[in-house]
Amino acid sequence: LGLDPALPASRAIGVAPLAALARGDIDEAAATHRAVVDTRRYAKRQETWFRNRMGDWPRLDPRNIRQAGEAFLKEIVAAS
Repeated sequence: LGLDPALPASRAIGVAPLAALARGDIDEAAATHRAVVDTRRYAKRQETWFRNRMGDWPRLDPRNIRQAGEAFLKEIVAAS
C-alpha cells in the first residue's frame, strides 16, 4: 500500500513478515513461520511480565476458557 515503514502500525506483530512476502523477499511458508515465531515470543514476554508482576494471581491454563472465566468471576466477587 506504500505506507511509511516508520508508522507505529508497521511494528505490529506479523506486519514485517507480510511486508517481506509482499516485496518477494521471502515465500509464504517463511512469512507464516516468522509470524508464528514472533507471536510466540511476544506471548512468552507477556507470560514473564504477568508472572513477575501478578505473582499472586492463580495459574490458569489459557486454553481452558471456562476455568479462566470462573477464576476471573471469583476474583471480581471477592473484590466487591
